[in-house]
Parts: sequence; C-alpha cells; structure tokens
Amino acid sequence: MSRPAVPQPSAAEGTATSGDATSAKVGSRGWFGFRRRSLSFSAAVRQRLVETVYSQPGMLLAGAICTAGVAGAEWYKTGDKFWLAWLFAALLLFVGRWLDTRAFERANPDPTRWARRFAVGAWVNGAWWGSAAVAVLTRGDDPVAQFMFIAVAVGYIGAATVRSGSLPAAAGGQILLAEVPLFIACLLAQEPYIRLFSLFALLHVLSCLLLVRFMSQTRIALVLADERNGRLLERLRHANALLEAQAMTDELTGLANRRAFDATLAAEVQRAVRACQPLSLLLLDLDRFKLLNDKVGHQAGDECLTAVGAALSETVRDTTDTVARYGGEEFAVILPFTDAPGAQVVAERLRASVAALRWEFVRGRSLTLTVSVGGATVVPERGFEPAHLIAMADKALYAAKEHGRNRVSWL
Repeated sequence: MSRPAVPQPSAAEGTATSGDATSAKVGSRGWFGFRRRSLSFSAAVRQRLVETVYSQPGMLLAGAICTAGVAGAEWYKTGDKFWLAWLFAALLLFVGRWLDTRAFERANPDPTRWARRFAVGAWVNGAWWGSAAVAVLTRGDDPVAQFMFIAVAVGYIGAATVRSGSLPAAAGGQILLAEVPLFIACLLAQEPYIRLFSLFALLHVLSCLLLVRFMSQTRIALVLADERNGRLLERLRHANALLEAQAMTDELTGLANRRAFDATLAAEVQRAVRACQPLSLLLLDLDRFKLLNDKVGHQAGDECLTAVGAALSETVRDTTDTVARYGGEEFAVILPFTDAPGAQVVAERLRASVAALRWEFVRGRSLTLTVSVGGATVVPERGFEPAHLIAMADKALYAAKEHGRNRVSWL
C-alpha cells in the first residue's frame, strides 16, 4: 500500500446533514402526531414509533385475561349466552392481533401500513369493550358487578393508552370507541351513583387523550434526538478517521509520513517474525537535491518531490508494499515477504523510474535528477528492533552515495 487511504463520506453520511429534507412527509394528524401541520419523519423514525407499539405483546395477553374474566363472571352470574359469544369474538380478536404482532416481528414492513393495521386492531378492540360496557350497564342489575366492570374497563383502557401512545390515531380511536359507550351507558343507568360516574368517565377520556398527546410528543422527541445523535456520532467517527488519515499522510506528496512509516515497519517486523519470512527495507535519497533547490527554487523542488513520490508509488505493489516520505528528500519503501534478490530488483526499478523522469514541466527547464538507494533484508526473530533494519539500510545508502550516487547498494 503506497498511499494511506483517506476515508470518503458514505452515502448515509452525505445525506445526513440534509436532515428532514430527505424524509418522507407524513401527515401528523394521520398516524404519527396530533398537530395540524405536517411533520417530516424519516422512514427510520416512523419505523421506531411503530416498533414501540408492537414491542409490547404482554399487554395483549393481559387484555385477553381481563376479557375472559369479565365475560366469564357475567355469564356465570346471568347465564346470558351473549357473554359467551362476546368472549369468543374477543378471543378471536386477541389471536388476530397476536399473529399480527408476530408477523411484524418477522417482516421488514412499511411503517405507515403497519401503523394502519395496528390502529384497526386497536379500534376494533375499543369497540368490543364499548359493547361490553353497554351490555353490562343495560342488561345487568347488580351495581357491584357494574362498578367492578367499570373499574376493569377503565384500567384496561389506561394500559392500552400507554401501549398505543406512539400512534395517537390508534390510541385516540380506541379510547373513544371504548369509553364513549361507557359514558353514555353510565349516563342512562338507573343507579344514581353510576350516573354520577359518567362524569368521571368523561374526565378519564379527556385525561387519556391528554396522556396520549404527551406520550406521543415525548416519544417522537426521544426518537428524533436518538436519530440526530446517531448522525452526529457517524459524522464524528468519519471526522476522526479523516484526522487519523491526515496525521499519517505527508501533506506534500500524499505518501505515508514518518509516523505512518514507523507504525507500518513495526507491524511488518512482527508479522515477519510470526511467519518466519524475510522483510526488506529501501531508503532512497535524491542526489544533490540541495543544489536543485538553489538552482530552480523551493517551489520547483516541491514539485520534483511530488513527482518522484508518484513515480515510486506506481512502481511498487500497491496492495502490500508501503512507500513513505522518510524526511526531506529521503523516501523509504517497505517490502514485506521479499528476499534480498527480489528487493534488489525492486530497488533497481525504483532508481530507473526516477532517472527516466523528464523535468521539462519544472519552470520550462530541463533538469536531471537521480536517486541513490540503500537496502537491507532480514528474517527477524523475536525481539528484533525495527531501528536495526533502518540502520542497516541507512548504512547501505551511505555506501551508494560514496560510490558515485545513482546506484543501488545492499547490506
């Protein structure tokens, strides 16, 4: 790998900053809110809201138990077969809603469609309890049994309010279909205490609707905050990855910098120790680069360094070898799992690639630039220090300079 990869923004990251601009418009009065204006929710937010109502199947079981208790008690007391029919129909509704919950858990659903399905089940359930209220308060004559039914019904509707609070349309419809018949039946009852209770039933309806409004707004706010936090966390991770890549990249040439070189060499030494394989290191120094800087200027010198770095990167194996700017006009190449003969071939190719460059682009002048290469190969053992391999390659580089430059020397 000749150049450290700089992470690019993902598609999700790129659209995250647009926020609700890319979200589907959902009428808040339809399923996901109470306000008159339309709210803009992403599909992920709507999915989370629907999941909150489908993630509480235990309340369905509690409702079935309450239903069976009310119907059984009324049938035992009155012998009216209406209650057996009502119980059978209610249990069918319970099974249907339970299967609907299981289907939601297995599917990858459209949130709005499943919100509608849940609302229909909640409305039918509310109508069932409303019909029971009318039957108990009009067909029965035991005030104690009637008060007990009212208490159970009010408790059940309160629990349903909590469960369905993320979908105000579903919760509001269930409350009205269950408690409006209860309110009317209480108002028309012969027992004065039960007629008085119609006032409390009305207050209970209002309090449940207000509770639904509060829970809906709170849950929406929490889900939206969680989504925003997720986007911010993703952006933070991307920024950290970008900063880390920049910290390991030479700004001028785009190659790995000295810090990245040190980390990569240490890792490759350990890998070679575990695999008992050779590791080669090349150090390259541009010949008489100071004179070139004095002749054509530092800006042209920087252009030369950039071009040399590109030539070196194109010559080595991009997937395994690492080209780094070692410092100043010096470069380094790490060749994992490469023995001395193979590394010498690569070194000669690198030297030739620099010598073959034409420098007409440097301020229109023709310049000759060569590179001296020093290399070393080791099969490191446990406890081997990377600095020892660097010292060996540096010694070979010094020998190449001493013997006339523009050559490869090996140690």
